Amino acid sequence: MIGDARPGAGVGCRVSSGGCCVTRRGAKARAQRARRKSRRGRRRTPRRGLSIPKRARWIAAIVLASVALLAAGGYGAWRVAHWLRDRRIRRRVESYDEIIRRYARANDLPVALVQAVIRAESAGDARAVSNKNAKGLMQITPITEEELLRRLKIPPGDLFDPDYNVRLGTAYLRILTDRFGGDLYLALAAYHMGPTRLDRIRKAHPGLSGRQLIDEHVFPLTRRYCRTILQGLPKTLAVSKR
Repeated sequence: MIGDARPGAGVGCRVSSGGCCVTRRGAKARAQRARRKSRRGRRRTPRRGLSIPKRARWIAAIVLASVALLAAGGYGAWRVAHWLRDRRIRRRVESYDEIIRRYARANDLPVALVQAVIRAESAGDARAVSNKNAKGLMQITPITEEELLRRLKIPPGDLFDPDYNVRLGTAYLRILTDRFGGDLYLALAAYHMGPTRLDRIRKAHPGLSGRQLIDEHVFPLTRRYCRTILQGLPKTLAVSKR
């Protein structure tokens, strides 16, 4: 036993054991470094299934929300402007209320009908002039004025004078209402596009009611004109006995 425990053998064994420990520690350290590198690599690798980065998605969401808000704001502004314009027109028309009522009664016409015609024709502007030289509140042309003066046997006046203009306009609307048997669709279409042109359309499409004729065979502008005026109003009137 004493022979086996040689100094050289003991030292050699200890060195060998220490070498094994160093080797194990080195391997362990290398494994830890490899794991850390693997973790860092996984962090840098983007997640699968997300083609758009998170920041880009947030930016897109903000842009879409901004566009939606701008669109809503634009629509709201349009609605407010439309409401203000309607109120302005309504007040202008109401300022001629006494004249409108007087001549509506004189010609057996609903006051609301005359008001609606004035709104559609001139928006209540007594100085309005169309591209066809129709003038005033109810947009009377010089040719129509001459015809009405002959029939009514009254002296000529100024078409920009609200009293004179509404007097002629309501008389003309009553004449057209009687001519087309009380059908306000036809009377208003004739007021807007002229009775001669309307008669040609009626001859080309016989057997249709006034509403069918307007809905199917007149110009879109005249169709919209008739529908706007008659909204909420009666569609026929009794023929005048005078």
